[in-house]
Amino acid sequence: MNNQFKDFLAIDLDKSVAPLNLVPSDQINFQNNIVKLKEIFRFIKKAADVSTFVDVPKQLLARLEESVTMFTEQSDKVNIKKEFKTTSEVASYYRQVFESILRYHSEFFEPSSNNVRLIALNSIINYGSELAEGFQGNLAKLVNDLETSIASSNNLFVELSNKSKSILIDNYAGVFEAEEKKHTAISRSWLTVGILATILFVIVFKISINHEWFPSTISMKNIVDGKTTTNEIFNYPLLISKYLIVSLIVFFIVFCFKQFSINKNLQIINQHRKNAINSYKLFEASLNRADTSSANLIMLQVAKAIYETVHTGYVGKGDSSNMSSQLIEMTKLGESK
Repeated sequence: MNNQFKDFLAIDLDKSVAPLNLVPSDQINFQNNIVKLKEIFRFIKKAADVSTFVDVPKQLLARLEESVTMFTEQSDKVNIKKEFKTTSEVASYYRQVFESILRYHSEFFEPSSNNVRLIALNSIINYGSELAEGFQGNLAKLVNDLETSIASSNNLFVELSNKSKSILIDNYAGVFEAEEKKHTAISRSWLTVGILATILFVIVFKISINHEWFPSTISMKNIVDGKTTTNEIFNYPLLISKYLIVSLIVFFIVFCFKQFSINKNLQIINQHRKNAINSYKLFEASLNRADTSSANLIMLQVAKAIYETVHTGYVGKGDSSNMSSQLIEMTKLGESK
């Protein structure tokens, strides 16, 4: 923006005040001419505003500069800083100014093909309006595209969240299913070993009794004066050995069935958790995707079913609570990975 336009835009016609020594009729004419100048000022200002952000062709810009120059001259006549000697001199001067402004206003807005300045200003204003409409259209399109992109991003985020949640749920179900199969195999192994050990112990125990492998007494013969006497006494070392052997065998049998109970308990717990997760997937599939509150409520109940203590009857409540805590730590570790 050149200095000429800056000076033009700095003009404030509201500050123009009629001299006090003008007669009332001339003061009215003064205000009417200020109104006419304001009309012209607003029209030129529109074109000047367009030229500040648009490259206006030189020919049109030259016409704009001419219009600014002519308006400044008329404005300066109204706001002249001159001291008049007499009242008649003031009245004469302002009446000439009023005639000049009236003629300037009429010529400025004259609808004629010869009015090149008005045509040039209209061209600049229309050019700016077209650019503004195009800019607004592009802006509206950009906003629409942005809103579409945001909506697509939100949908994609929801899809990815649902997908990641589904993958996480499948992973958890797979972990619990693997644990269930592992403990099923281990529990069967310990049950088989316990039964075989019990059968073998019963058979060996009966055979040992029938064949007196571990006699409880021993016979001691004494010969005195050619007479033989037999005394039976308890074989304490042998009885203690028999007791220790039987105790170890019984402990091993009890240990086998204890391991069976522990692993059977873990099998049922993991089966319960796997079924809970699979049930959540069925419930989630039946819900509306927008109903996140119901989905969160179901997830909360599933989490409660997964992590709460399950009493299967195979182990005591204290042991079951400890194993449940271990399972929670295991699932937390799996989640962190």
